[in-house]
Amino acid sequence: MLIFSRLFWIFLIVSIIETMLFMYVGARIGFFPTLASVVLTAAIGAILVKREGLATLKRAEESMAQGIVPAKELVDAVLVLLAGALMLTPGFFTDMVGFLLLFPITRIPLRQQVMSALKSRTGAWQVHHQQHRPASQMEVIDESSSRSDDDGPPE
Repeated sequence: MLIFSRLFWIFLIVSIIETMLFMYVGARIGFFPTLASVVLTAAIGAILVKREGLATLKRAEESMAQGIVPAKELVDAVLVLLAGALMLTPGFFTDMVGFLLLFPITRIPLRQQVMSALKSRTGAWQVHHQQHRPASQMEVIDESSSRSDDDGPPE
């Protein structure tokens, strides 16, 4: 129940901040320029989210090809997805937070906090991957064997 209480307060506070910012910016530059700026930041955010998401996917594929679990890349992917959701949500505050999550320089500290929180909740665990050699590189031992039934079954 605690998480629902926190989410309620977060949504309430963000809504109040967004409303205040809309009123402030709208009073300064007018309704249509305010609306245009919100639409423009959403469009720019969508382009940046796509670019950063594809780059994160490429890094994850490279890590997996090397036999490394892409933990950092998976956390980055979740943060980029969150950034995309924030960028598509109308508002100046959510756009600002979304932009901060898009850029690696500001995303790295948050990624480290998320990873340490996950490690502390799940315990420190690691996955070890053993690369198997192809059959052409395996060592084959050739031994001749024969079965001897000299002793025979007991009568």
